[in-house]
Amino acid sequence: MATFTDKQFYILGGAALVIGGFAIWKLKQGAQAVAEFTEEVVTEDLNPTSDQNLAYRGVNGIGSALTGEEDFRLGRWIYKAIHE
Repeated sequence: MATFTDKQFYILGGAALVIGGFAIWKLKQGAQAVAEFTEEVVTEDLNPTSDQNLAYRGVNGIGSALTGEEDFRLGRWIYKAIHE
């Protein structure tokens, strides 16, 4: 059975600390990136009161493709259809 000298033990322990510290640092960076992405999605893409949520952009994008108007808005289209 191999035994380590004190010097080898300290070198291995130091390397383990460095590698472990680096791994924890990278995990924290990843967690922070996920948190920032989640905040962006929740505050803008899923917010029902936002004029930049997924449904709003999707409906206006489809309307723009169908009508050829670059700045198509469903609300404006409905208003014109009712009042003209």
